[in-house]
Amino acid sequence: VQKAYRQELLETLLKVVLNAIEQKSAFSDDMLFITFQYEVHEKKRRPTETMLYRQIEQVVIRILNNTSNKKDWYWMRNYVLASSIWFFRVDPEDNKSSFLWYNVFKWVEDETRVQSKILSAPMRNIENTNIAEWNRLINYTVATDLKPNDVRQDKIRSGLRAEYTAKHLTKNVSVSASFNPLTHYDLSQYLTQLILVCHEVDDQFQADMEKIFEVDKETKENKTLGVHYMRGPVKKLERCVAKCLSDYRDMPFPTAAHVLDIVRCTLIFDDVTSMLAGMDLLRKKMSSGAFCIKDVVRVKNGFFDYKHEAAQYTDVKFNVIIAGKATKGRKKSVVGEVQFLFKRMHEFKKIGHSLYSIERTQEFVDALSQIVPIKLDLE
Repeated sequence: VQKAYRQELLETLLKVVLNAIEQKSAFSDDMLFITFQYEVHEKKRRPTETMLYRQIEQVVIRILNNTSNKKDWYWMRNYVLASSIWFFRVDPEDNKSSFLWYNVFKWVEDETRVQSKILSAPMRNIENTNIAEWNRLINYTVATDLKPNDVRQDKIRSGLRAEYTAKHLTKNVSVSASFNPLTHYDLSQYLTQLILVCHEVDDQFQADMEKIFEVDKETKENKTLGVHYMRGPVKKLERCVAKCLSDYRDMPFPTAAHVLDIVRCTLIFDDVTSMLAGMDLLRKKMSSGAFCIKDVVRVKNGFFDYKHEAAQYTDVKFNVIIAGKATKGRKKSVVGEVQFLFKRMHEFKKIGHSLYSIERTQEFVDALSQIVPIKLDLE
């Protein structure tokens, strides 16, 4: 009797969860996990052949096809992708079988490929409208005085210098399991001071950029120049720390000096002619010395490697020196970022960012996939 009651209860729970997934309503991960296990272990279904997996696959793929629906996206991230079921293996009997997470990554990859094809057509039109200027764009660069490795916050004139060298800290401060003096100074002192300086210069930087491009105060547009201006928020400490620990973890101390986009803005253009005019205008205005944006120290031109056959998010970034006001006789400058972006790329960026937020999980899953077999071998 108890066994029959238990089975009836699990069948009821399974129907409840299946319905919640179809309706995109809230449910607990415990319920999803219990019912998924029930299908795999008691109904003897392969994970990818369970009713839950098939239901989730259909619903998630529909959501990926329309990432502009924020409500559905929130539900997927917080109720479906947050579940522990994705760490089931495709073949539970094989410890070398891949996690179900890799099926999710495949769905994202497929949708990215679809979006790439959609993006390709308007970008070809932009090129074909003026091939000569397109060729100028894909080769656009600016000669700078700094070598690539010297484009750091602490290498520019009046940039924020570290108070300690890595050598000094390792020699004079002991390292323990709970305290690393290099990491502490880098991320808890130098970085926080850098962000403070960036907040000090941000308002003036944004105001000067609006003056340079003469954008309307309400619409943030200059229809004559064909540009729309977007102010970027000062990058938060958490995001800066994440970049230091991932993108810049192998760079020279302090790694925080490599974060160059704490102060940023975006300029959006309809066509290649207006974008090139915008780049030239910014360089001309900088050379006048009338603004806090003083010089270009690096150009990252994504169009160097752009291919219509594999269209993806692409822009041109200027890293520029932004001079701050003198405080107590000292004047601090920082490196900021100006993005030049086509309107069509801006639209694609919203979609691509959503898909990329899932793709980033793969780095963690890859690492876990390597660790788990080692642990099992040791056991």
